[in-house]
Amino acid sequence: MSIVSKLGGGKLVLAASIAAMFGAAASPALAEDDALIDKLYEKGYLTEDEYKELGGGTDSDSAKADGNGMDAKFKGGAPRWESADGQHGILLHGRVQLDYRSSDLPDSTDSFDVRRAYLGVKGKLYDKWTYELTGDWGRDSGPRLEYAYINYKWNNAIQARAGHFKFPFGFSQLTSSRFIDFMERSFTDDFEPGKDQGVMVYGQPKKNVVSYAIGYANDGGGRANPPDTNTKGLIARGALNFAPMVNFDDGILHVGLNYRDGAFAVGAQEFDREAGGVEGVVGWKQFRIQGEAQSIDLSADTAANPDVEVYYVNLMWLLTGEQYVDNYSINGMKAIKPLKPLSGGGMGAWELGLQFAEVDAEQDNSGANNVESTTFGVKWIPETNIRILLNVVENKYEMPITVSGQPVSKEQQVNGRIQLHF
Repeated sequence: MSIVSKLGGGKLVLAASIAAMFGAAASPALAEDDALIDKLYEKGYLTEDEYKELGGGTDSDSAKADGNGMDAKFKGGAPRWESADGQHGILLHGRVQLDYRSSDLPDSTDSFDVRRAYLGVKGKLYDKWTYELTGDWGRDSGPRLEYAYINYKWNNAIQARAGHFKFPFGFSQLTSSRFIDFMERSFTDDFEPGKDQGVMVYGQPKKNVVSYAIGYANDGGGRANPPDTNTKGLIARGALNFAPMVNFDDGILHVGLNYRDGAFAVGAQEFDREAGGVEGVVGWKQFRIQGEAQSIDLSADTAANPDVEVYYVNLMWLLTGEQYVDNYSINGMKAIKPLKPLSGGGMGAWELGLQFAEVDAEQDNSGANNVESTTFGVKWIPETNIRILLNVVENKYEMPITVSGQPVSKEQQVNGRIQLHF
């Protein structure tokens, strides 16, 4: 219906006169030009009621004026809502990882698995306060809490967080499972705190150049630890990216140090633990080398006091021209964005990776149990939010393990994953 029809015959002459006044820009598009309606109202030719009847001055516009409105957006595959004044907001997010796993171990069977099925919300209040509540719904044992925290941000250099979240130890652990190089993290992940309950102060005095974090948390079992555990631990990390300092615009020169001290309990036995680690990332255009090494000292009033040394090195190559500096963060890698996504007629992003890893656990200097692992990976990223992975893994055991009554010194796996996150 045209604006002339909406105004009624009695105002036909007035509308025609106004259209003539605005000239050719108005007359051809008079029927559906919302801008013209606004101009009519601004010039005083329409009353408030007539303006609203014609579709102008919606409730959301009025709400925006006083800051109480809510804008809905769909960005990065996730729905989000934000107040008109930018002070409050909420975001729905999730991920699904569907795996296929096979092994040549005795009596092993190929299997499909929902590795992760996260669904949660993130939000902010009064700009400075943020929060997250996320669960993993893909576990056979039932839903499990992943994140539940409240965060306050004074500025980029100083923030504080309390609740259940991921504590700062190791670049690979801080990289979300959405963006890790292979289907699983390396051996180092077995000795890192991961998610637990506690408090943390952290910040980036200079974004992606300097980062620090100091946390105090339940120590030992992570999410398996009861909230009232008496064992606590100190966790600290500092990291630097030297690339901006030396004008290495196409690359990454990252180094980080990690420390952990505390105690944890296994049944009635309590262990003291002290761990130190170093992390490094060197990247240039489509190539990246990433590695970590950790030393863990365990002690208890028993004869078995193992010292553990563990490391990994990843060699990564983006075949399709994307650059690692674009998805680098000082607190873990982020999403790779294909230069030519499948939805735009391209082939997406393709990546090759090779990982070498080793764990060496020595008990009372009487012997060692060494495990070496090699992983080859192919990754296809048709869209920023979708990843398809194929991993071939070989594990070698210095001291054979027993599986179904048979000694095994070597294992081979072929694993695959399709992932969607938003």
